[in-house]
Amino acid sequence: MYPRIDMRQRLPYPLKPKFPLQVRSMTIAVGMICSDGIVLGADRQVTLTDGHKYDIQKILLTEGIGWTSLIAHAGDPDFAKEVQECLGKELSTTQQSQAMMSAPGMGAVTMFDTLEGILTGLGRQFGDVGTDLLVAGHTDGEDAKLWKFNGRSLCRADGFNCLGVGDSSLTRYLSKTLYRPDITIRQGLNLVGYIVWAANEYIDKCSGGPDLAALRNDGIWLSPGQADLEDSLMAMEAATPAALKRIIDAASNP
Repeated sequence: MYPRIDMRQRLPYPLKPKFPLQVRSMTIAVGMICSDGIVLGADRQVTLTDGHKYDIQKILLTEGIGWTSLIAHAGDPDFAKEVQECLGKELSTTQQSQAMMSAPGMGAVTMFDTLEGILTGLGRQFGDVGTDLLVAGHTDGEDAKLWKFNGRSLCRADGFNCLGVGDSSLTRYLSKTLYRPDITIRQGLNLVGYIVWAANEYIDKCSGGPDLAALRNDGIWLSPGQADLEDSLMAMEAATPAALKRIIDAASNP
């Protein structure tokens, strides 16, 4: 676990982790903004420093009254789980305080500030935690937002984002070719699933899944069933050779 610290206390310098990070590779996490919400995707593989590998769920859901967050991570799963738990507790506490004072409901700015405070506190304690996050957040009355944490700082994300070792020439080519701002969640789930599948096939240290989730602008979250996802991936994989052949033929016959 990653304990919170008193931000008023002076900390020793240089900062050192309380324990060595056990996760060796950062794999892949993908997030994109769609016309009707946010789509997140990730593989499942975790590789430890001793070479041992295992699969976990890398998209974490937290929700309360009037708010929802989805966190996809590339790196240390324990750190991501700590962020998820702290975010849920602190947002619930904020809501209770607002209710007692009859204050307006919580907005996306409050969610961002709370998340930033959690990450800043953990960063002061442990330095660069070696973990990247993509966080989709929704509060009542606002569209879903996407934020990105690179191990040091949190910022708002735009368009298409890929973290970890999966951020490669392959994923950049696919996103540049296939992503567009007016893409829908339905189309985005297919695209993110295809990109994570391609990373699993062709990028070392990426494997498993893909796991996908979406957060709509009305606050409803959803995740495709494994059978539906496999059918979509098989259909896209089968259609790829013919699509590439048409590109080659078009270039050969101007």
